[in-house]
Amino acid sequence: MNKIFIFCLFATLFFSCKKKDDPEPGNPCAGFVETPVFMTSCDNFPDTKYFCSIEFVGNFQLEESSKAYQPQYCEPVGKSIRYRNEKGEAIELKIDDKAYQKSNVVYSTVSTCPGDSTKTVGYCIDFEQLQVGLREPTDKLDLTISILTKPDLRNPGPGNAGDFLVITRQKNNNLFSEASFVLNKRTLSYEEDFNQAHLDQIELLGKTYTDVLTNDITLFANPKPYKYYFNKETGLIGFVDSDGVLWVIEE
Repeated sequence: MNKIFIFCLFATLFFSCKKKDDPEPGNPCAGFVETPVFMTSCDNFPDTKYFCSIEFVGNFQLEESSKAYQPQYCEPVGKSIRYRNEKGEAIELKIDDKAYQKSNVVYSTVSTCPGDSTKTVGYCIDFEQLQVGLREPTDKLDLTISILTKPDLRNPGPGNAGDFLVITRQKNNNLFSEASFVLNKRTLSYEEDFNQAHLDQIELLGKTYTDVLTNDITLFANPKPYKYYFNKETGLIGFVDSDGVLWVIEE
């Protein structure tokens, strides 16, 4: 009897400790990251005509806590997600594509190179990107929601980077990066992006949402960018378009 009791006590302590040490859940649908066949390397990035030198920031994997902010990645490609305004009018955004891939890019700083003001120092980063494309069938709205690691351009240097959520809107073949949120500071020199805001709670068209990320657009001139509402339970909760109309997900 004593042996059985000791075993049960040990098992209880083991599983209790294991549960306590478990990391924050990520995204169960992400699977394994893919490497594109023609991906370049920071060691031999092809285009250097804009840079006098390129520094390597590092090779980063997305934090699990950051991947959790992409719940709509779990939905199949082709699924339509409906958003409504206060008049009851609806818009459907179809999940047009989704990807979890490795990538790299060279970022430019505003600092010019000594002896050549036409060039800058570049910072190359190898990173992972988890993204979902949402498209309105008649091309009235085309959004890409990306979670990726970006370098710290306020304090650039090797190892300085953090995880971001970036929402990009395409209009007339032009891309507008309209919202950027720091999800995991990692080694950034700042906690939030310049127009990032956090709401503990907000009511949108009669429904309450908690722990919401949004972008402050008050400092922008007209036409203003879209304003977005996002959390890790729903993903894209809703948005305010350039006409000031609020659209909220129909659940």
